[in-house]
Amino acid sequence: MAFKVDLCLDSELKKTLSIDYPVTIKEIISSEGLSPFQTISFKLNNEFVNSNKLIIEDSKLVCVGFKTHEGFRIYQDSAIFIMAKAFYKLFDKKQRLVVEHAIGDGIFCEVFGGTSFTEENLMELKAEMQRIIDRELYIERSDMSLDEAKAIFTRQGRLDVLRNLHYTFKPYVPVFRCGDYYDYFIRQLCDNTGLIREFELNMQSPGFVIRFPSKRTEKVRERYFYSKKLFAVHQEADKWLNILKIHNVSDINEMIEKFDVLEAILVEEALHEKKIVNFAKTITEKENVKAVFIAGPSSSGKTTFAKRLSVQLHVNGLVPVVLGMDDYFLPRTHTPLNEKGEPDFENIVAIDLDLFNEHLSTLLRGEPVELPKYNFISGTREKSDKSLQM
Repeated sequence: MAFKVDLCLDSELKKTLSIDYPVTIKEIISSEGLSPFQTISFKLNNEFVNSNKLIIEDSKLVCVGFKTHEGFRIYQDSAIFIMAKAFYKLFDKKQRLVVEHAIGDGIFCEVFGGTSFTEENLMELKAEMQRIIDRELYIERSDMSLDEAKAIFTRQGRLDVLRNLHYTFKPYVPVFRCGDYYDYFIRQLCDNTGLIREFELNMQSPGFVIRFPSKRTEKVRERYFYSKKLFAVHQEADKWLNILKIHNVSDINEMIEKFDVLEAILVEEALHEKKIVNFAKTITEKENVKAVFIAGPSSSGKTTFAKRLSVQLHVNGLVPVVLGMDDYFLPRTHTPLNEKGEPDFENIVAIDLDLFNEHLSTLLRGEPVELPKYNFISGTREKSDKSLQM
């Protein structure tokens, strides 16, 4: 009955094991001495399974590590699952825990309903999370029928989950259970609470932040740092969502169902345009502003935003020119590669920085420049026969 198991760490084959009898994944991991950070989750023949899965035939076992993108997301989601389990055990059901957005090395959360959430409450939550982790409780995934899932979350009073399930048309949904606590996650979770050894909770008014370890050190940084400006933008976005009455995907689904989504789009566009008007006012009122830089990843709307800002600056009596970065890409043969060996167009050195800086300096002196033109089919730069002068 001997069979072989290809043991892989992420995408790399570590060794091929020859096994004479049925064996669980947990037994293989223990015998190979792999660390918890190397075994956040498991795929057996390309399907996620738990560590108690019995292997009885030739198989490929992939250990998903913490340092991969997939493993890191699983670690985050599992820590959030544990936090939610601890929260709903400790606090009144009238209070709602809302996990909102990334900030710094963690994710910002708020508590709504009941009394205000205090530093003392946060310490209680952290202590309960640690108890759950120390007990190494099993997290079980079940693909439940929609009706069964709705019945469970109705008993738990989880109106947020029920609203999402209302717009689910699949017959089965992934539900994770740990003891008497259930939750709905689309992505995979760890199968044991004991794997989430490193985390931290920090107060961050008006809520708190659950923080995660660094991929490099596998430890949570001692110093908590976050961008105050970015956090302020997130808080402003939250105010916009209050105006739009949209906080979850289910809110958008409901608007679509009621044919109210067009009004929401118009209000959102008005909020955005108002913001651009304020930017233009700030730029116009400042002295000696020569350039405005707009940053963002590919396809994030930089060019569209630049054109809309340009219109508002025109309204204020300025005559701006828009200089796009795409035409300053290096020839594709000189584009840096990412860790997968693919062209990394998000890397700053994918741009011909010398030429861009030269052109920018020339423009700021009031002199003309001949603009380049990038041919995205051939991956080469060509002459555009277009000049630009401020």
